[in-house]
Amino acid sequence: MPRYAETTKLLDQDDLSNASVDAAVKNIEMWQESVGELEASGSKSVARDLEALKKAITSDKPDGDKIAKIMARLGDRTNKLAGEASDSNAEKLRNIGDALAKHGSGHAAEEDDEEAA
Repeated sequence: MPRYAETTKLLDQDDLSNASVDAAVKNIEMWQESVGELEASGSKSVARDLEALKKAITSDKPDGDKIAKIMARLGDRTNKLAGEASDSNAEKLRNIGDALAKHGSGHAAEEDDEEAA
């Protein structure tokens, strides 16, 4: 069963680069298991994005741009999946989707600011 509070706590950090990779991988794997049980449209895309995110953060040389793109895409797809979720889970999924998208787009915005400076 998804642990929304754990995911929300992890994503509430302003700078995910300081987050524990082990904690992130554990959280991703929990979501992979949960999403794998769904038959909703879009669940396979979310599952692929989760696997891509796990591979990207455990890489020998993690690429922040790549991770940000995956998180932004995963956030968008999670929000779409939330539209098909039961009422009790829909809002929680939207919050997670929004946080993923924020971190994904936030990284790109930081880099744009650095380039403009």
